[in-house]
Amino acid sequence: MRILNDEWHALSALENDYHFPFHRVDPRAAQPDEALYRELLDGMMQDALIDLLSGMPMDRIPTLPDRSAVERHAVGMVDSSVERLRSTLPKDVFDGIADLRVFAMGVMSPELHDYCSSMYRTYREQADEMFGRWVWHVMEDVPLLGPDAVKLSRKTKASSFAMEEFDGGYVLTNLSTRITLHDASIIEGSFHEHISCRFSEIYREGGV
Repeated sequence: MRILNDEWHALSALENDYHFPFHRVDPRAAQPDEALYRELLDGMMQDALIDLLSGMPMDRIPTLPDRSAVERHAVGMVDSSVERLRSTLPKDVFDGIADLRVFAMGVMSPELHDYCSSMYRTYREQADEMFGRWVWHVMEDVPLLGPDAVKLSRKTKASSFAMEEFDGGYVLTNLSTRITLHDASIIEGSFHEHISCRFSEIYREGGV
């Protein structure tokens, strides 16, 4: 049952590293192109103006920014996105970008799009294969463990609880559920007052 291990989480993270669903493809992005950059920057002017206006005082009538101020703000927004990308993009993706400013504004070359799509599909298929085995085990095994196991699986999946220690176990509570776990222990790490569950993993060990 312990199929969602560190390998699965690593595959899922890699899958996300190569997933750019909101980027559009433009052949001009294959090399530095100042005209493309200016075109995209012009398209950001409305968003930059809205962002500027949102930070203006509410207790007096402010002086509205002119076009040059809005453009400077748009450039600053792009530069901030570029700095974030420098620390988050995989090196192979980073090396395939001709102009990071253009990429930060949501445009990538056809070659980079094809490469990222291929890497994304590879990691997604590997992660899905592993996750599929886990789902099969849950569907196959949990009902055989009895109605209590089915109920516990449903109550804990995708839920958050406050956690309290008591002699030999823990009590998990939220607005709708109170679960008492007798003879329970934390396998790794230290005790925390809250716990969040993404998946339920229930298995039989020593007849229990």
